[in-house]
Amino acid sequence: MFRIDCIPLKKGLERETLSYFSAKGIKVGSLVSVPVRSQKIPALITSTSLLVESKLSLKDANFALKKLGAVKAEMLYFEETLEAANRAALQSL
Repeated sequence: MFRIDCIPLKKGLERETLSYFSAKGIKVGSLVSVPVRSQKIPALITSTSLLVESKLSLKDANFALKKLGAVKAEMLYFEETLEAANRAALQSL
């Protein structure tokens, strides 16, 4: 099992990143469909990790992970591109 962190591609959400679980590993930069409230919205995967590694932090969380939706596009962006964009955003602060 994997923990998937992603950025929802819709305005008006109160959270910048969302976490889900998936039975298969999905590459960073892929576009997926995620459940938010009663609808499915597109989201960009920013990180993946084994669920066992983040088990301790999930026990203290006040939410339950939902199952990830369908993969719409595999590796829409390369992982290196996302890392470079993240570094550039952090340097501009």
